Amino acid sequence: QSKTYAQMQWKSLDSLQSKLLNEEIEKPIFIFFTANWCVYCQKMKQAAFQSPKLVKILESNYFSVEIDVHYPEPIQLSHYTFKNSGIGYYRRPFHDLALQLAQRSQDQFSLPFLVILNPDLSVQRRAFSYLSPKQLMLFLQH
Repeated sequence: QSKTYAQMQWKSLDSLQSKLLNEEIEKPIFIFFTANWCVYCQKMKQAAFQSPKLVKILESNYFSVEIDVHYPEPIQLSHYTFKNSGIGYYRRPFHDLALQLAQRSQDQFSLPFLVILNPDLSVQRRAFSYLSPKQLMLFLQH
């Protein structure tokens, strides 16, 4: 029996920034914070983000963006600008946006970090771990 794979078509960070500024986003925003050294992030890319069922849900029901947690440039979401203020101080600093979205949670910050935001940028829910395709499905349906 052959497995079917789908390729997740992530929206660009630029398109997220411009659509938020123009208030053109009407569905929840799904952000997958990742890093090239993160083994579990790569596993999620090979499992959950290649599941045809999940890819369809993420592309249809969410504005889905993948962001490298070490992204060096400022990110503007609506009228808020987030920098990577650890640049120059740490070898691989985490972007302030990831750290900000992780706040008010009892969980320790770790990757993979998944967050679902409402169009007004309030946090709907978040996860700080590897999610199998089945677990990601439950996370999305929560």
